[in-house]
Amino acid sequence: MNNLLGPFSWSTLPVFFHSGNSSGIWNQEALSEIGRYSMVTFEKAHANMNRKGRQEHILPGECARVKKAATNSTTVAMYYLNSVFDWPFYELHDLMLENPKWRLKDVDGKDITITGKPDGAWCFNLSIPELREYWISDCLQAVADGCDGCYIDRSNNMTQVSVQSMSKEDSIRFELAHMETLSELNRRLADIGSFAISNNQGIPGEGTVMMMFED
Repeated sequence: MNNLLGPFSWSTLPVFFHSGNSSGIWNQEALSEIGRYSMVTFEKAHANMNRKGRQEHILPGECARVKKAATNSTTVAMYYLNSVFDWPFYELHDLMLENPKWRLKDVDGKDITITGKPDGAWCFNLSIPELREYWISDCLQAVADGCDGCYIDRSNNMTQVSVQSMSKEDSIRFELAHMETLSELNRRLADIGSFAISNNQGIPGEGTVMMMFED
């Protein structure tokens, strides 16, 4: 287990905080409560209900505020990043606009989205080296800017993307690239003494040290 989390004992069941406030940053009263937990993980769109800001600029500052308010000396705060969906409130979305080949395509060559809308949320084609590097760097930069690690959503081999609308070859290529990217992120985080939390059930990427089970 990563030493960022401090000692572990079954005599005291660890309880963690996972949430986000879409209407704004947490006030001091909320921080006082949240800071009692040994781990705090953010949800998407925290403090960004109007989608005017970008999470790359919001969440590291919120990580720092949580840690400053923490009454638990081992509290760690984790940056949110989705490994499949291109949420429009990240800077990466701007690059997805500029680079159509970075988006997963169905058998008809159309962008796959989870919203049904033509402008997002698209799905990352992590077999593209430039996209893969940018996605990994997003997490690494958040750690450099104040977060302790990254909470990675959809980080398993059962992404539940609309693979039925993809060719078999593209589906296999997508799943392999997805898992390879997660494993590479784990390696690079370990190199700087950090780690990622893998969310959702399934086979985790190589090097996974922590998982969160959702659904």
